[in-house]
Amino acid sequence: MPDSPDYQKYLPNSVRFSLQDMGELAARLGSIVTYDRRGELIWYDDFRYGLGCWTISLAGTGADVSLSTDGLSVAPYCVKLTAGSSGTRLARMNRELGVIELDRAGAEFSFTQIAPSTIVEFEIVVCLKPFLHYISVNLDVTDNKIYVRNAANVFEEVAVLSDVYKNGNIVNSLKVVWDISDNTYIRLLINRFAIDVSAIGLYTIAAGITNSINVQMSLRGEGGPNENMRIYHSILTSNEP
Repeated sequence: MPDSPDYQKYLPNSVRFSLQDMGELAARLGSIVTYDRRGELIWYDDFRYGLGCWTISLAGTGADVSLSTDGLSVAPYCVKLTAGSSGTRLARMNRELGVIELDRAGAEFSFTQIAPSTIVEFEIVVCLKPFLHYISVNLDVTDNKIYVRNAANVFEEVAVLSDVYKNGNIVNSLKVVWDISDNTYIRLLINRFAIDVSAIGLYTIAAGITNSINVQMSLRGEGGPNENMRIYHSILTSNEP
């Protein structure tokens, strides 16, 4: 009953018990974090309020970034990125956030529908004066490989892409974790598979700009037709182990 005391954790019953793990409770309630619930959620966007806060960049005929109700996962909308069929064939969205203290932090993205010949890039740029720190993960469907941008500004191969579902009806989850204090990656997860990237440093450059964090998601086509993918949410976490 509303406003009544909750005695459930004290009552002996075979179907009721107290929950010691709030991550378990979150999962039962339909958590947006799928495979790795470590860290503290500090920001997320599932696009239910539109794309007004996002900056869109397009290149090529037919390129588009728009809200969609196709193939929904948990939110009222997803974002459909359509790469152009000419020129640099690009569809990109990015959002700049205010100052967030992110030492050991993470970012998670959920997505579907990788076309047969595309490059998908998820990138976080942490701006802490006087430096920019780049955390970048590339999924190259043409080469069937996963790359991260290393300290030398080179995309280093870390795994094959076989762990990513290419069926448009199955949602993938990608999470990357980094440590700004050590300027290194910590771990990379593709669905339930973990990839050790702890020996790879972050690409860092000097830049005297305002402290901020930039979240960017890009789709670049490599074939002739307009290729597309869907993104369901983006998440930032802090205090990662």
